[in-house]
Formats: sequence, C-alpha cells, structure tokens
Amino acid sequence: IMSFASLLRTATRRVFSSAAAAAARPAPAGTASVNAAPFFDRSVAKATFPRVVYPIGWTAPVEVHIVGRLPPGAGSALIKDSNAMQRAHPEYLDEFCEESAKICNTNFVARPAEVDVTAVYAFSVGVDDLVFHRHAGHRAITGITGEHGTRMKFSSCDMETAIKNPQAFIDGLFYIDVPGNTVFTLRFDGQVYHQFCPRQRDTPAFFAISCHTNEAKNLDGELLAKVLRGEGSIPLLTDPITDEWARLMSQLDESKVK
Repeated sequence: IMSFASLLRTATRRVFSSAAAAAARPAPAGTASVNAAPFFDRSVAKATFPRVVYPIGWTAPVEVHIVGRLPPGAGSALIKDSNAMQRAHPEYLDEFCEESAKICNTNFVARPAEVDVTAVYAFSVGVDDLVFHRHAGHRAITGITGEHGTRMKFSSCDMETAIKNPQAFIDGLFYIDVPGNTVFTLRFDGQVYHQFCPRQRDTPAFFAISCHTNEAKNLDGELLAKVLRGEGSIPLLTDPITDEWARLMSQLDESKVK
C-alpha cells in the first residue's frame, strides 16, 4: 500500500524499500516482467509535485501526482457543492456507486477540422466503494479528495490472464492512498482494473474531472456505434469484475497488499 502522507510531511524521507527489493517480488502470472519498481520520485518531490509511478508491464504505468493542498474541510465542502451541480446536469447518472455527468461530448461526425475524439466527464465517489472494473480506453483524471482521502486500488493483471486464473487478479493488486483535502492527477490505461474508495465511511472519497482521451479506442460493435453517435457514458463504458473475482476480494487480507 503506497501512501503520500509521509512524503508530504517530509519530502526527503524514503517511503519504499529499495527498488531492487521491490523488483524482486514475483510478478503475477501472465503479466510481463518490468525492470522498474513502484516509486516516489524524490528528485522532483523536493521542489515540486510528489508522484507515484507504478509500472504495469503490458501497458502504460499508473501515475498519480499531488498538485495541491487545501485547508481542512475544504475538500468535502467542494465535493458537496460540485455534487449538487452534477446532479442537476441533464447527463447525470448514478450507477456502480459512481455519480457522473458528461460535460463535453465527442464529435465524430463533424467536418475533419472539427472532429474531436475526446470526452470530458465529471464524476464522484462518495462514502461507498466504486465497483472494481475496467474500461477500454485511456483516462486522465484531476480530482479533489474529501476530508480523509481516498484509496485507489488497481490490479496489474490483464483481463485475459485473470479470466484463466482469477487468483492472478488478486496477486496483481496494489493500492495507492491519497490524503484528504488534496488536489491530485491520475493517468492510466483504463484497461487496468481499478476501484476507488473512501478512506473513512463518513466522508466522500473525491470529486473529479475525467478526460477520455479517445472515447472510441478499443471499442467495436454496438458499443462503438453508440459512442460514435455521441451516446457514450461512464456506466456504458464500465466493465465490472466477475462475481468470482469479487468473492476473492472479499476474502482478502488487505494488510498484505502491495
């Protein structure tokens, strides 16, 4: 479990064990081995934004930056205000324990000079855990955490391997803890399974803006057709984990997760 808290208290403190020790951990079955280990980037943390980079192997790494701190209570207050606006939006949806609203749509049918393959969504995770899931495309997210922060859960196991060997999904789990009242960025391949959770059940996890950098990427069939018509949504593009994987998650001793 990777936490920003120590790094934010003192930028010079080393949070993880050596890269060699981290790299020595066995990779989940079916995932590509990587030379890099998850790390806090001390070289930039002294002067600028602390970050965590976790290599996946078969796709781009998961990257989280802390880009700002807010006064105590400010995060939850902002989330409350932004959620009220989100719920009033005509594109508002609430599925998979995730509230969302598409605020900038794609345009695949315009003349070439005006085509825009990106979509922008507001979304929030409250006091309940978001369903563990994946997407087909890439995500770039900027958010603000509530009073007690959020835990971001990922699995480095790819879908094909997890289908053949569900335990590989569990073996590939890693968590990143983001403190409360912070502004963060998250960039990753949405094909990496992920779940966002509040650190405490009495305060929301975060409110965020998500840029889908290419809404149609890796889609086909009717799902692609809907997106090309401008009918995409976060729930439509969400692929939850199987019941078997969820059962294994419920039996997990989270103290042993990376």
